Amino acid sequence: KMFLIAGDNSGTGVLENLIEADGVGLICETEADTVSTAIGTDYGHWSDTLRKCYDHDRLAFNRRMNHEYLECMKSFLSVLLSGTPAQVKPLIPSAENGLFSRQMFYYMPSITEWVNQFDLSDEDYDSRFTGWGKQWKTFIGTSVNLIQLKLSEEQKIRFNERFAQLFGHAGFTHGGAMRSTVARIAINICRILSVVALLRATEKLLPPHKTIFNSQFSIFKCPGLSPSDDIPEENVRDGIVPKLDL
Repeated sequence: KMFLIAGDNSGTGVLENLIEADGVGLICETEADTVSTAIGTDYGHWSDTLRKCYDHDRLAFNRRMNHEYLECMKSFLSVLLSGTPAQVKPLIPSAENGLFSRQMFYYMPSITEWVNQFDLSDEDYDSRFTGWGKQWKTFIGTSVNLIQLKLSEEQKIRFNERFAQLFGHAGFTHGGAMRSTVARIAINICRILSVVALLRATEKLLPPHKTIFNSQFSIFKCPGLSPSDDIPEENVRDGIVPKLDL
């Protein structure tokens, strides 16, 4: 199974990497045109795969040569690209392209003064990230495979009222093309909500002035996290809880 998938890839290659890993993968490239060039080649054209993975759709392909058929019922692909604004247009030719409404863009302004380029802590960043990964793996545990975000009724009302306003305004001002963008912004907001809520729940277990977990901390002790209602009580007592509500 391959988790880190190359952005310089063919259409069939991306599908094969994802399907063999049960639909889970990450594409991370420091230059956005690595992906846009690959998509534009004769054997590329996997923009549709990116669009499908946004909604966790089923992926499948069939090879006529060996009568090979592969599929996975759900896809979980994350894509992180960096580059200049000029690198966006080759990847997403127009706002009409469905890929535009499925992306989030973060614009970082250029620096205006020189910043100290030397890390005063003299810490190896590779070691730091490896340590964080091991601690997070221990913290999550092996039994949890799903954390489901739940909002209160008041939060749902506020959410719907705000996006109904944005939806109507976008349609009136920019036409129907922007309505799909607003709808997908709502999906992205829910995804951001789930990450922020989980971070807030876990950071309450951290001792003061610490940014890493100790080995005795468990995700089951986080405030705001509880076993889902459909988990049998005997499983909860035994610590076998595959699904949590956040």
